[in-house]
Amino acid sequence: TLFAARLWWVLHYLGFEDNYVLDGGLIAWEQAAADAENRSTPSATPASPSPDALQAVPRPDALAPLDEVLASLDDPDTTIIDARTPEEYAAGHIPGAVNINYPLNAVAGTPRFWKPADELLAMYDAAGISPDKRIIPYCSSGVRSAVTFLTLRHIGYEDVGLYTGSWNEWEQHPDTPKATG
Repeated sequence: TLFAARLWWVLHYLGFEDNYVLDGGLIAWEQAAADAENRSTPSATPASPSPDALQAVPRPDALAPLDEVLASLDDPDTTIIDARTPEEYAAGHIPGAVNINYPLNAVAGTPRFWKPADELLAMYDAAGISPDKRIIPYCSSGVRSAVTFLTLRHIGYEDVGLYTGSWNEWEQHPDTPKATG
């Protein structure tokens, strides 16, 4: 599913570089294996990483904590994306957030493949989401918005910080403004 993006984000946040999501997931992998069944491939055993290679070095810029989101509400250099459904957005959202439901990053059907980069760039551009700004995606708990985070990074947006507390934290906090509609 698209939710593999959450693990990718966690590894990215922890500073690991060689992280990948299989576009189309296990279904696409199995289909590709069936297509390749008659081809010979060399067998190789990947080298095991040394324990030193597995040292986490967190990237604070990949995370947008509550105080940053609050401070960015009136910042013209920051765009907040609500990755939830339009119904969830209408019931309550962070003021000024742009609603782009996370499944819009993928083509319809099964397996779920990401849309081509040019389509994604056009979709985000049409919503006024510019790669020269700080982008903060959120959802209910940071899982669906991790799909948006991965998508934006994939298409060249460099300054993206995931608000992992998302609406669950925002809605419960007494000092956060809320919008509806």
